[in-house]
Amino acid sequence: MADTVDPWTARLPEALRHDAILLAGLEYWRAARRESLAPDISAIDPLLLPRRVLPCVVLADFVGERIRYRLVGTNMVDQWGEDFTGRFLDEIMAGEYGTYIHDLFRQCATMMAPVFSESTFRWDVGRVVWTRRLMLPFLGAAESRLMVVQTFGGDGAATHPPSRLSVIGGWAPQTPATVLAI
Repeated sequence: MADTVDPWTARLPEALRHDAILLAGLEYWRAARRESLAPDISAIDPLLLPRRVLPCVVLADFVGERIRYRLVGTNMVDQWGEDFTGRFLDEIMAGEYGTYIHDLFRQCATMMAPVFSESTFRWDVGRVVWTRRLMLPFLGAAESRLMVVQTFGGDGAATHPPSRLSVIGGWAPQTPATVLAI
């Protein structure tokens, strides 16, 4: 018997449907939001997230137009090589890539909808990895608060060689960000 997929999940981008960590984060967010546009921030407890999701989570706030990292999961610290908790996005990333990430945050907060994106990412010379990120909005905070679930590597790295890196400064969004209909 074939596995059945609910119609909402079937509409998701294929890469998201096949990333178990991102999908688990999205399902947690969907359950927490109930009938609302987005879950209230008080409904989210990082300790209640599925165990495999928490290390891949970043909680971030808009402070004016700047984005502050409020919590950075252990997998993110391992991948980035540094804990950015308490720091601002513009202190960590600059240039086109920093603008790209800021715009993803802004799109998620403005539309109050999940935003999925994937791209290559390079930390240092010779270290390139494929990344997928899912940004999820919340209601009820004085500042706009978002949760990002991000994974690195996997099968995407093999099928998307980083051949464009030198042309576009170290990163390459392979597909436009997808705003998910909720």
